[in-house]
This record gives sequence, structure tokens and C-alpha cells, in this order.
Amino acid sequence: KTIQWGILRFTMTHNFKNYTNITFVDEKLNLCDYLNDLLKLYCPVPPGIYHIKLTDIVPKLFWP
Repeated sequence: KTIQWGILRFTMTHNFKNYTNITFVDEKLNLCDYLNDLLKLYCPVPPGIYHIKLTDIVPKLFWP
């Protein structure tokens, strides 16, 4: 059983002075189309809810 559709959301924000967030990127992509382009397979992901939260530091190259 495979999923027929899904939404992949990618956001990149910066917490500015601990009182506001600056959003640089906020994209919503069709998961099946993305996986089809990437892996050349039609929705190889089993159904379910997947939450992934990653936190990283923006390099000085992108943030003065």
C-alpha cells in the first residue's frame, strides 16, 4: 500500500532578538511529484504521518 499524495513543507526561519521570526524560505511541494523526480518511483512511501524537525545554524556567509 502506498500513498497517493502528500505535502512536503520546507521552511527556513531565523529568531531575531528573541521576539520575532524572519522567514527566508517557506515552500510547499507535492511529495509524490518530488519523490517521483528524485527516485524515479511512484510514491514509495507507506501511508502515515511523518514529522521531522531539524535545527541548524545559518552560516555567516548567509547572515551578516
